[in-house]
Amino acid sequence: MNVNIFKLFSPSRLLEHIVPHPMDSNRPLFLLFDFVHIIKSIRNNWLNQIDYNKTFTYPDFENIQVASTAVFEEIRKLYKSDQHSVAKLAPRLTSKACWPSTLERQNVSLALRIFDESTAAALNVSYQSRYHTSTNSQTADFIAIICNVWKLFNINTPNKGILHKDEFSVPLTYNDTRFMFLQRVVDWAECWRVMPDKRSKLSPQTFTSFRHSCIALPCIVNHLTGNCGYSYVLSSFLQNDPLEHHFGLYRMMSGAQYHISYCQVLETERKIKLSSILKLFSKKPVEDSISLKNFLELCSSSCDQDSMRLSAWRCISRRFRDIQG
Repeated sequence: MNVNIFKLFSPSRLLEHIVPHPMDSNRPLFLLFDFVHIIKSIRNNWLNQIDYNKTFTYPDFENIQVASTAVFEEIRKLYKSDQHSVAKLAPRLTSKACWPSTLERQNVSLALRIFDESTAAALNVSYQSRYHTSTNSQTADFIAIICNVWKLFNINTPNKGILHKDEFSVPLTYNDTRFMFLQRVVDWAECWRVMPDKRSKLSPQTFTSFRHSCIALPCIVNHLTGNCGYSYVLSSFLQNDPLEHHFGLYRMMSGAQYHISYCQVLETERKIKLSSILKLFSKKPVEDSISLKNFLELCSSSCDQDSMRLSAWRCISRRFRDIQG
């Protein structure tokens, strides 16, 4: 559905990462898929493989002419071997991460337990006395690729790269050298898409969104830093977290239900609007303050509509000045 909507923004009706603004030609619109959903889709595509071991056959990142395999069963074996150990090789792995239910597949934190540095490092450890197969390192390489791409899309603080001592977590700048890595990822994903094996790969929709996002991110960063005066970009703020938070309010305010009806959405919107009215009362003893009770009386009275709008607007303006002050 997102692809079809993005196509409607384009004059050519094709999926593009940059489209012209309908009202201002100097303000291009950048279309970006939410990478939170992409990383969940990659994990879900991996789990949906029909073979017992849940195998992806992908081109090697360093040499795309060589085929490698990423086996999800190796991650489960790693979890089982660590299950009763005091010192765990992969402390982030859990039972829910390895065997998620249908509802738990929507939880991005469980997907990030799979695509984690500790999981890749644990798979790279050769345990001769316990288990070690040739697919361990290839599975670890696949996890590392997705993990590094996720880091570039999840930079949320200026000092994250310094605290984690990770170059992939440093804020993005104009013509960043890490954009070369993203370009390699785009070429790698395209080679994977055209591989003859039609099963052991991502779905066409996931391929499209993954490739599109890796191309769009450098364009957005270069535009913001080159034309808008920003010195760096925190890519995490390009995600749909505020929108997802609003959707989460729909579910939580409807009795903590995942599937809600249209009527529940309307009822929740009324509750959210009512809660915003509660914030109209200023703590400062000024004459422009208005309480909820007075606001409701003002709305229900038969006073002039212009007077009511003016009083409400003065109250809201005063509230914003209090917040800014």
